[in-house]
Amino acid sequence: MSRKKFNREFKVQVVKQVLEEGKSSASVASALELSRNMVARWVKEYETSGEQAFTGSGNPIRDPEFEIRTLQKRIEQLEQERDILKKFQAFLKA
Repeated sequence: MSRKKFNREFKVQVVKQVLEEGKSSASVASALELSRNMVARWVKEYETSGEQAFTGSGNPIRDPEFEIRTLQKRIEQLEQERDILKKFQAFLKA
C-alpha cells in the first residue's frame, strides 16, 4: 500500500478548520479519516511557516539556524563523552 499524498490546498483547508473555526485536531482528523498527529503536524507547520508552509514534496522547510544549534548540541555531547572516556582510560592505566 502506498502512502497517501495531500496537496497544499487540502492541507491549508484542514489547518483553517482547526485555527479559524476552532475545531480540535482530533475532531477534524476523525471527520476526514486522517491521523490526529498528521493534522497537528500540519497546524504546527502552518503556524511556524505561514503561507510558505507545505511547499515542495512534503519535506519540511529546513531552518539553517536550527540545524546549527542542533549540531552544536551534538558536538558538545560527543566532546563530553570523549572526555569521560579519556578519564576512564587514564584511570585504567593508573
